[in-house]
Amino acid sequence: MIKTFSWFDVGALSNGRHVVMRIHQGEFFGQANWYFMLGLCVLTAVLSASALVSYCLRKPKKSLGLPKAARDKQIGVLLWGSMLLLGITLPMFGISLLAIMTLWLISKILKKTIRLVSAAS
Repeated sequence: MIKTFSWFDVGALSNGRHVVMRIHQGEFFGQANWYFMLGLCVLTAVLSASALVSYCLRKPKKSLGLPKAARDKQIGVLLWGSMLLLGITLPMFGISLLAIMTLWLISKILKKTIRLVSAAS
């Protein structure tokens, strides 16, 4: 036997999830919903393109363009904890963090090796 539920039988979180799902699928406000989601997609694309252009314009020559970290600034425990929590909760974010840290370590090792080789010759 299949039991049916009405909106009054489920909790507020389930109702909210259904509303967000319907908005995401374009079923909530009709045509206005579709234009709203299209606008968000266009804004995301413009934001991504402007970030790439900004990076290319500000990037120093012959480097990755990463600024030097300030010596007096320390990364707080809250930031490290939130990055760890996000890395565990969102696996792709965690994998990207591991990839970035691996590339950073490889670049440090290569720079040190090149410096030692050039000093020895």
